[in-house]
Amino acid sequence: MIGVKKHRWNYKNLDHELKMSQQIAAMVNAADVEQHSVIDELNEKCKAYFKNLNTLKIRDWLVNPHHKSKSKLAALFVRTILLFVFSPLWIRGLLGNYLPYKSSEKLLIKWCVMLNSIRRLTWLSALF
Repeated sequence: MIGVKKHRWNYKNLDHELKMSQQIAAMVNAADVEQHSVIDELNEKCKAYFKNLNTLKIRDWLVNPHHKSKSKLAALFVRTILLFVFSPLWIRGLLGNYLPYKSSEKLLIKWCVMLNSIRRLTWLSALF
């Protein structure tokens, strides 16, 4: 066994995660030499796992038991509350950016039409 509980390692600590990954890699390398069929079976299971993740279009952390806090109902509730609290800012940003973009486009078209009309009148007045 890796000794996660023995060493009191925390999966959120990057140093601990590195040490755990190194021990897992050493164990897999040792098993590859001694028990090659077990490693082949592990490779097939990993390929199937990641293929299923891609098929379902979900991330690994959603099914990782160590990241339960990210998928709890309370976290969903907090995110929903934050959505409603900050939605006025989002709407203000939309009005402040999208509407001037669209209105400037319409004003530019009207201005070009007006400019063309003035040019035509100027051209016609030059004829007379």
